[in-house]
Amino acid sequence: ISDACECIDWCRNHGRGYSSLVIAGCSLGTGIAVQVAAAVKADKLILIAPYDCIYNAAVHLTHHACPKIPLFMLKGFCKACVGNILRSVDYAPQVTCPVVIFIRVGIIKNQKLNFVI
Repeated sequence: ISDACECIDWCRNHGRGYSSLVIAGCSLGTGIAVQVAAAVKADKLILIAPYDCIYNAAVHLTHHACPKIPLFMLKGFCKACVGNILRSVDYAPQVTCPVVIFIRVGIIKNQKLNFVI
């Protein structure tokens, strides 16, 4: 997060006078994008397939990949692997710019993705 903030500061100080800052993140990158947008003054935040915290995302994805494994075991495994890191839900209230969120509607193989805003 600090590297991204330093990069933005450098660009603002040495840039070519760009008038706005748009931060975007996709999937796992949305966690970092939310934290950076909370730390710097951005003009817009774009999130594609965001999650509330990586733990919940890991449980959800693993459960769909291995539905026969009991959910309580998956939760314990995911907690041990990812813990409580990248909790976008904790940083979202600090974001002051407009946010555009794209999410996928349904999980159907071999069909076009449908996005909503």
